[in-house]
Amino acid sequence: MKRRGIIAVIALVALGVVTAVWRQQDQQPGSRGHESLSSPTVPKAPQPTPVADGLVEAGESPMNHLEFDRTRVSLPPAVNEPWRTAFFDNENCFEERKKWSAVEALPRWIRKALREGKPERAAAMLWTLKKLGEDKEAKIASEAVLAIYRLGDTENFAREKISAWIKNGWDLKTGVTGLWQSEYLDIRTRALQELAFFKDHSFDEVIYGAWLSNKDSEGIGLASVDLAYYLEKQGRGLPHEYWMQRLDIPYGFENALEIGEKKVMPELGAKLQLLFERLRGSRPDSIDSGRAAVVASALFRQTGDARYRDYLADNAVAQLGAKSFESSLKKLLPGLAATNDKNAIEIVVGAMQHQNGVVRDTAIDALGNAQDPAATEALFEAAIQEAKEKQWFPQNKMRALLRQQNASADAKYDRLKQALLSGKFGWTAAARDFDALEFFRKHGRQ
Repeated sequence: MKRRGIIAVIALVALGVVTAVWRQQDQQPGSRGHESLSSPTVPKAPQPTPVADGLVEAGESPMNHLEFDRTRVSLPPAVNEPWRTAFFDNENCFEERKKWSAVEALPRWIRKALREGKPERAAAMLWTLKKLGEDKEAKIASEAVLAIYRLGDTENFAREKISAWIKNGWDLKTGVTGLWQSEYLDIRTRALQELAFFKDHSFDEVIYGAWLSNKDSEGIGLASVDLAYYLEKQGRGLPHEYWMQRLDIPYGFENALEIGEKKVMPELGAKLQLLFERLRGSRPDSIDSGRAAVVASALFRQTGDARYRDYLADNAVAQLGAKSFESSLKKLLPGLAATNDKNAIEIVVGAMQHQNGVVRDTAIDALGNAQDPAATEALFEAAIQEAKEKQWFPQNKMRALLRQQNASADAKYDRLKQALLSGKFGWTAAARDFDALEFFRKHGRQ
């Protein structure tokens, strides 16, 4: 993708565009046709934030346009009044061909209206957005609900519906171009990401109650939403025994292992060794082969036993040389990178030159998890080469540098940014090109 194409993608990210839907439902819990949760069970909205003085257009101030799109405001009560822009109004927003664009644009228009001191206009547009939040088409309604939550949701409209999604287990899958990467996500996982971004703990009891109701029947659903993992990440510790049992479930396995390592469970090492012996012979295209790679990486980090590193290396080399796309490279390459072993890092660096684009991207992303200086240098040099020889914006490599979260990687990111802005590679990047990266640097690394 050429530089202009990259910029276009970043612009779409700013709008939070949903690009695909796996499965739609005619109605969602908490929307028209469903009984809403009673008010005592709905978490109350935090005190609304006054409209910020910095709520301005990108380019008019240092505010990143992604920051603008996620600035919370004091919303006025929604009012059913006419409003109009060049191509939209309070009536044609509900036309099938315009609804999606309206959901994308209305949140920004509302913020602009408040910035300009026009609360009546914002109130009228908010009424339209809330009606779209009750649309019969699930993807429209869910996006409108999340947009209202991001705005501030002072009337608890979105909060009630999000509570219902979590309590009732609504499993709508959406293809979303989100804050950090494009992927298919369960709508509940997307809601949890928003709660984490805004550090909103008012839903914790609702989430804990939903987890408690389903913990004994967890299985494939963990691949869609992991309430226990969210609770742990937000500081709500769950029993050690629960996480040890989770290691026997193939879904959500990496989450369970991450929590197990952080909790420093004495019995974890023996458990992982038994798992590795059981899983190591799995077919390369199976979920258990991926689990074996994750376990081998963890065991090498814990014990330093070269057998586990060699298992990763041998399988990665074999699968990189095979023509089959049925492999566990998406786990093997990150597993190798996470060992921070120089020989292992060399394999991942080499995979950045693979003929398969998916493998290349997996290798770049994997190096973002490594702390070895060789990984940092490889990403830096690859970014320079891409910018100089192909004249492409090296977004994924710069993002991987940021993910390393160390001073050396951050310094190399800053050097690349300065070189791109000053035209040292034969073309000049615009400051706006870095909005998504800077937003990730501030929020996505937490």
